[in-house]
Amino acid sequence: MRGSSPRSRMLKKPDACRGCPLYQDGEGGFVPDRVRGSLVIMAQNPGQNETGGVWWSMGGRIRQGPVEPLIGASGWMVRNQLIPLADVEEEDVTYANAVRCRWRGTDKLPPLHTKVAQDAIHHCQRAHGGHLRDGQTFVALGEYALWYLTGIRTLKGRERGETDTTQRKSALESWRGWTLPRHSWDGPVPRPTSVWHPVAPRVFPTYHPAAAFRSPALGPLIRADFAKLGRLLRGEWPAPFLRIGHEVPPPTGLVAYDTEYHYPSLELRHWSWSTGDRTGVVHGPVTAMEHPIFHNAPADWRYLPAPPAEWDDTMYMDAALHAGEPHDLNHLGSLYARTNRWKHLSESNPEQYSGGDALGTWDVYHALRRQLDSDAGADRVYTDALRPLIPVIVRRRPTLLHRPRVSDAVKAMKAEQARLKVEAQAMAGWPLNLASPPQVAAELKAVDA
Repeated sequence: MRGSSPRSRMLKKPDACRGCPLYQDGEGGFVPDRVRGSLVIMAQNPGQNETGGVWWSMGGRIRQGPVEPLIGASGWMVRNQLIPLADVEEEDVTYANAVRCRWRGTDKLPPLHTKVAQDAIHHCQRAHGGHLRDGQTFVALGEYALWYLTGIRTLKGRERGETDTTQRKSALESWRGWTLPRHSWDGPVPRPTSVWHPVAPRVFPTYHPAAAFRSPALGPLIRADFAKLGRLLRGEWPAPFLRIGHEVPPPTGLVAYDTEYHYPSLELRHWSWSTGDRTGVVHGPVTAMEHPIFHNAPADWRYLPAPPAEWDDTMYMDAALHAGEPHDLNHLGSLYARTNRWKHLSESNPEQYSGGDALGTWDVYHALRRQLDSDAGADRVYTDALRPLIPVIVRRRPTLLHRPRVSDAVKAMKAEQARLKVEAQAMAGWPLNLASPPQVAAELKAVDA
């Protein structure tokens, strides 16, 4: 193998690939799975390194080796930085791809909502994925693996409806950091209608490491997910969901509090509370609380019988600590909640959905409170600026907008953005993507040089 080119080491597609919509001429680019243990890391499809057996290592050094999934820069990150966070031996991990070849010689696949992409994934798994029947825990790196393993994908346009529980996020944003059942080999598994306590085979979605190269802010999130994967494998997470009572909370002390109401009338449907060891859902008027903990207080404050003496808000706490990151409860719960996901239950199990909001808020509050206690600057921003602002926001009058003027202003802003994009590309001398931090950084560095 020494001295041979990556192209000469490419594996031809086996006969079982015939009939796949991505078969093309059947020549090089096939990458078989590396089969070891019951923990399966499933990525999207091979990169150029994988098809040629070119193993990447820190500093850009490369060596020739076996043709396997995840041996490029993303694979090095998985094998050497992420797997150790889960406290798993790398040699005990099975590596696979949703599709085991490169389409048209690129890293891209047809869009996931298309029939050609879905047919290719199903064909590839039927032809080459039989050994994955023995997998117990599947880590889905990206949306293609998530769709194959669970049937969940980002809905497009008219596909969205009232049953869409992604809250208009991507499917991966909604489910990363949580766990859900894997489809069986005999067909789809119904989505859980309650907070699911995982049994094998189970799926744990997160971002593909390549996403961190494009958006470095995702790196800490991916690392946190792999650390959480270790807790899942050791049986330390998730905890069973608390039994939901229907009594009111104690009037004193800390109480996490959330409401559900009809929109747009804002008529209260029911409300929930948690003290960490107890959780309740109440169908009746909200009772007085000495120190409620909100997540987005302006939505829930109006239902209190009187303004509280003290209050906290996990959305504002996280804004002080992690500006620029998502602050919604699904995201924060994926990092700090003791239980598995509940945000998909608004229609199928509204009581557990509501109780989950309260219990999740309680867990998130205590995790963020510990962070604020060790970050005096962020604590000062929250305590002195953000938290006192909440009653002011609650009392504010709505700002009326002149919609036609707003629409014209948005159109003008987009036109100016397009003009500046062309101007920047003309100055750079190449089709610079202003939305790509690495490209912009490289161009600025070249200009400074």
